[in-house]
Amino acid sequence: MTALLSSVFAALACLLAAIGLYGVVGYAVSRRTNEFGIRMALGAQRSDVRALVLRQTLLVILCGAAIGVGGALALVRLVSAAISGMLYGIKPTDVALFIAATVSLVAIALLAAFLPARRASRVDPMVALRYE
Repeated sequence: MTALLSSVFAALACLLAAIGLYGVVGYAVSRRTNEFGIRMALGAQRSDVRALVLRQTLLVILCGAAIGVGGALALVRLVSAAISGMLYGIKPTDVALFIAATVSLVAIALLAAFLPARRASRVDPMVALRYE
């Protein structure tokens, strides 16, 4: 029962994180509509604009993941005796588990950032230049 509840709350946390990231990236894209229009008017391809947004989002995601994994490893060393009774079949410092969790969170975050990046790449340069 504890494992089922933990899984449900973990999935809910991933969903909330994806929605939050979608909102932040969407807001950043809407604030930069004029810039994307200028880039496309000067010859940037749609894929270039999409890659720009995804690259900047990936940089933030990887910085957050590095800080989070470092903090989690430091914290798990402090409380490993307290939580080792709740873990079945894994050690508190299981590297494969940390890698799998980080990769899945990065994939979810990139998926959440893809929709605003696609919207940024579909900006009409004339509309964006008139946007104020």
